[in-house]
Amino acid sequence: MQFLSDNSLSLQKISADNMMNLTTFAPDDFKEHLRALDNKGKFNRARIYCELGATTNHQHYVITGNDGVGKEDAVKEIFNRVASVAELERCVTVDATTMFDANDGFRGSFAEIQENNILLHIKHAEQLATRGNVNPKTGVEELCSMMSEKSNILVVLTGKRSQLLELVKGNEQARTCFSNIFYFDDLKPEALFQYMVEYVNSKNYLFDPDAETAFKEYLEFSYKLRGANFRNIYFLQDIFEKEILPKMSERVMKQNLPPEQMDLCTIMPEDLPVFQQPDTESAINRLKSLVGLEHVKKQILDHTALVKLNKLRATKGMFNRNPPMHMVFTGNPGTGKTTIAKYIGEIYHSIGVLSSGHVVVTERTKLVSEWIGATEKNTKNAINSASGGVLFIDEAYNLFVEASDRKDYGMRVIETLLTYLSADDTDMIVILAGYTDEMDRMLEANPGMKSRFPYVFHFEDYTPKELMQIGKMVLEREQYTMTPEAEKKLAKYIINEYDHKDEHFGNGRFVTRLITTHIIPSLSHRLLAKPVEKISIKEMTTIEACDVPDVVTHEFKPKELDETILTESLERLDDLISLQNAKQALHDFVDISRLRHQQGTLKISPQSLCWDFIGKTGTGKGTVAEILGGILQGLGILKRGQTVCVNADELTGNDGYQVLERSIKDAKDGLLFLDMDAPNDNKINLSHLRMWIVNKLRELEQTTALVFGQIKADEDAIAQNLAYNGIASYGNTIIFNDFTPEELVEILTSLLKRDYQLSMKSGTRTKMLKYIENIKASETKESPVNLRTIRHLTQTVAHIAQLRIVRTGGAHSVINADVAHFKWDKRKGKVGFIMS
Repeated sequence: MQFLSDNSLSLQKISADNMMNLTTFAPDDFKEHLRALDNKGKFNRARIYCELGATTNHQHYVITGNDGVGKEDAVKEIFNRVASVAELERCVTVDATTMFDANDGFRGSFAEIQENNILLHIKHAEQLATRGNVNPKTGVEELCSMMSEKSNILVVLTGKRSQLLELVKGNEQARTCFSNIFYFDDLKPEALFQYMVEYVNSKNYLFDPDAETAFKEYLEFSYKLRGANFRNIYFLQDIFEKEILPKMSERVMKQNLPPEQMDLCTIMPEDLPVFQQPDTESAINRLKSLVGLEHVKKQILDHTALVKLNKLRATKGMFNRNPPMHMVFTGNPGTGKTTIAKYIGEIYHSIGVLSSGHVVVTERTKLVSEWIGATEKNTKNAINSASGGVLFIDEAYNLFVEASDRKDYGMRVIETLLTYLSADDTDMIVILAGYTDEMDRMLEANPGMKSRFPYVFHFEDYTPKELMQIGKMVLEREQYTMTPEAEKKLAKYIINEYDHKDEHFGNGRFVTRLITTHIIPSLSHRLLAKPVEKISIKEMTTIEACDVPDVVTHEFKPKELDETILTESLERLDDLISLQNAKQALHDFVDISRLRHQQGTLKISPQSLCWDFIGKTGTGKGTVAEILGGILQGLGILKRGQTVCVNADELTGNDGYQVLERSIKDAKDGLLFLDMDAPNDNKINLSHLRMWIVNKLRELEQTTALVFGQIKADEDAIAQNLAYNGIASYGNTIIFNDFTPEELVEILTSLLKRDYQLSMKSGTRTKMLKYIENIKASETKESPVNLRTIRHLTQTVAHIAQLRIVRTGGAHSVINADVAHFKWDKRKGKVGFIMS
């Protein structure tokens, strides 16, 4: 029971704590409660002395507040007062975040608590609101069930105020049990200073008098601009360890003479962190200086003014209610949404709403995972990374699915996000961004999101005049100028592109790329055609009309290459284990497409965007299809590159074509993957289906890549033969070979390391290789040994290893004992492990 043993507190240890007891700064109602406990203790001891017996009636506790305000000290004070009378043997502290299991929720962790006669302190108890994928009960429901079975246990929940109170009040049993509720506010500057003096003294340091004065001023500023997640004493400890000590050691070691003892322990003013007063006006002026976006800038400044007024009212003791802070940005790409998010971070940090103001940009591919529990973990990591600043989720509509497809893990992101945003004291602004229509549909279909994101800012496309302004700014930043003729030609080119724009028009991004990937390279090519010594400074900085592309008629053609997306997609492909044939085929496709792109001969047609991926179930076809979408986007063939997956089972019902048509529309400018591995795929005429999809794409006038994932195909034999002889693809048909036992073991090892942080000993790896070889030799068409098998094996092995580690300790790795029972019994006829 590892999560218990690390934080167990004995009565002796609690009493022996010599650091400042932060309950000195506790709220008055808590201090009064402690006095009541003292009186009750004396009363009960008198009753015991008179052989009347003590009166014990546990009323459990909820103590809320930020980290570092003394909640742990409060738990110790409660324990010290009730332990002897209530016959509590020890105080056990656990962290709710480590108790949670993605499948089982909190059931297993609470089941492991076998003891009576304890005070159970659960930190970060707001996390008890979550539930596992298999277990429908939330953590607070599991806790109440455990409490009802214990004869003598006192529970103290500590955590974030609004989230924890909402959790307790929302459960009838918890509402009854937890009647002692206290809120610990952030420590005031005087209390912070008092603690800091004692803390540095405990480390054999002291403040110089001038340093004391300077540090008090620093704490006053820090307190005024603290965020909702201010860490109090931990904030002070970080300052000492990360800022004061490095500066102090550098200062002392620069002295020529050997340092005296006082030099080594005295903190001087120059060792202290320098407080940078945020400049609100400067941040607002930078926002105002942006080209265009006048309506959006006015909306944001109005919102900022409202927030500033509310903070001013708060300082005067007047009633105030902060407006909702989370926002939705709608509009086409390149309209400045990410840039505006950056300025919002700066502005709201400068007025004290955000503690740091930094911006974290993410999207579906960085949040959603196919592994159980990983999506929630990724989302929480993104939230933690953005704490104190802005979390900007681009193309957020990709997280939304129709009500009929709640299994999509994108919904887990939304659910996790809404749970976090239910608190009013989040030190973070969340901005959801994307195309207007898609974002509108997402908000309409999710009432919870609409209420949390009431502010919707629409970013209009830039006008040709504004695009020219942006272009001139880009050239000025790169230290270039244009001749009047070049300026006129560029204006005509921009107007022509603007007149033919669609909803995916790149706006500012289009102009930036035009200049950096066409105009400046054209200038370079022209100048380097003559000797370098004859090129003047003026020539190197002047754009001529001939450097600007000619206006061309608009035809269906690929966009410019996006090397960032292309590189990221190919790296994801190369990181996959095995699949050499698929990797070679796609690398070849990229190389050929690059050449045709340069030659201007790259053609886009429904036929050229249709692939067949042939291989058994679980050989990686879906994963590679998603990567292909990114490759096609990087090559400029697709505008977005998102992947929409349709399973064969979804097409066999009466509404199959309605499902397919909806999926085709969702996959506009992206990739549609049709997984035909399902048992019912024999009911579908693939030739007819392929023709129907191609005709529908022509009817809708949309560009969408198609990938059919199949076990077998009409030209399977030819493709297999060519692949065997080194030809990676036949047309657009790619063969996905079975994984070898060695490759499957490599995948197993990789998954253990990535998902469970478990390494595997070489001898253990050999045992698992033997096991996989045996089950691979016994596989059937109905029970193939593939990636799904390895994922299940990974989870099982990790479960066994973690149980051993929790119960007996030892290295964080998989050892022979963990896989001793993995023996293939051919008589059983199915994959598994047996007990000998």
